[in-house]
Amino acid sequence: MVYIGAVPVANSRSATFKMSQQLADSTTKDSDGAFTEFIPSIKSWELSTEGLAVWGATDQFSDAIINGTLLNVQFKPKTATTGNVVYSGTVYAESYEITGDNGEVVTYSVNFKGSGKLSVAASA
Repeated sequence: MVYIGAVPVANSRSATFKMSQQLADSTTKDSDGAFTEFIPSIKSWELSTEGLAVWGATDQFSDAIINGTLLNVQFKPKTATTGNVVYSGTVYAESYEITGDNGEVVTYSVNFKGSGKLSVAASA
C-alpha cells in the first residue's frame, strides 16, 4: 500500500513498486570467452497506485504536479508486522489520471518517480 507521509493513499485498490538499475557494459578484450560483462550503474525506483476517485480526496496529486512538489512516500503492507520490509523515500508525481466510464465507478491512477536514494528497512 502507498502512503503519503503516514496517511494511506485514498481509496487505493492496487499499488505497484518497481526498482531497477542500469548496467554499464564493462566488456574488454580480456573478458572470459568473449562474453559481455557489466557493472551496476544508475538506480531508479517508482510507485503507482489506482483506486476509486472521490472529488477532493485525490487533489494532492494534481497539486503536486502543478507545483512540482516533492512528496515523502512509503510502500508497505497495510498492517505491517515486525520484520516486514518498508520502502520509503521522496518522489515527484509524474502523471495523474481520472477515468469515468459510462455506468462505472470513477477511478484514478497516479504514477510517482523516486527522487534520490530509496530507503529499505524492516518495520519495528
